Amino acid sequence: MNETMTPELSIPLTGLKTYPETTQFAVSGDFFEAFGQEEVLDAAVQLTVSLDKEAGGFSLDLYFEGKLVLRCDRCLEEMDWPLSFSARYALRRASEEETETEDGREIIPLEPTDKCFDVSQLVYDELCLSIPIRHTHPDGKCNPESLKYLTDKPGGEGEVMDTPFASLKDLKL
Repeated sequence: MNETMTPELSIPLTGLKTYPETTQFAVSGDFFEAFGQEEVLDAAVQLTVSLDKEAGGFSLDLYFEGKLVLRCDRCLEEMDWPLSFSARYALRRASEEETETEDGREIIPLEPTDKCFDVSQLVYDELCLSIPIRHTHPDGKCNPESLKYLTDKPGGEGEVMDTPFASLKDLKL
């Protein structure tokens, strides 16, 4: 895949015989690489896209199941971040002023000539939003060799710490 190209996860909007139309995609680390995302080291996500025809357009449901591989902020080792969530959208051909449907779906406008819809950007956005701000292993699961550098205090027993705030530790109000 060309480095400047983003992956294309397209679903057809015309010529479908039955509704809802369900398509499955596998999202891997290459997907994030194509977007230039460096925080996600690897991925193994099964994406199920369900497209259903409704009055004035389509309803689009995305179901995510799998894991992202991230770097732990505490020990800097790789960690798995499990995923299981869904996202709902409405695709509309009419140019309406609405931004949301009655059931809370975000409306995405379609051109009258669109024959397929690329969900790559939606998938990327949803997966990036599922990444926590701070990602760490559960307590006790971090690499103990890395943690010893975080927990060891400078100096040994009885040594005076040479910091600007060392004299404040004995100050009492």
